[in-house]
Amino acid sequence: MGTDLKSLASEELVEINGSASPLRRQELDDLKKTIYSWGIVEKEGTERLYNAYRFANDYDAELFIEQVNERAEACNCYPEISVDGTLVTVAWRTHDLDGLHRNDFIMAARTQEIYEHWQELSGDKDKVDIESEESFPASDAPGNY
Repeated sequence: MGTDLKSLASEELVEINGSASPLRRQELDDLKKTIYSWGIVEKEGTERLYNAYRFANDYDAELFIEQVNERAEACNCYPEISVDGTLVTVAWRTHDLDGLHRNDFIMAARTQEIYEHWQELSGDKDKVDIESEESFPASDAPGNY
């Protein structure tokens, strides 16, 4: 049975040590189903989890980034965040492994929860967002990453 977003986000991060290794393809595929709106992209020879979020204005984008960074710092994790106007792209990878670890999926799930909570509070989730989430193939996630 698969893991849901809330369960994945609530998992404890594990310490990365010398015996840790990046996830195998089957593990990546299984976890990807939980965070289907995220994509996996290779950049500079290393796979990363990424997602792009569009905001109504720069202020909202900055608040989101601040919340993601606060959550990340509490876990001693460091996402790659890029901003293009009101489009914020967040990427996770385990630097010490030069690849993806379950911790990256946990942090992606936590990032997704922050965004979904923000949408609920702001009332910004409209019919187009909902339909896009339901029909957009995860392999073609938005953004120019």
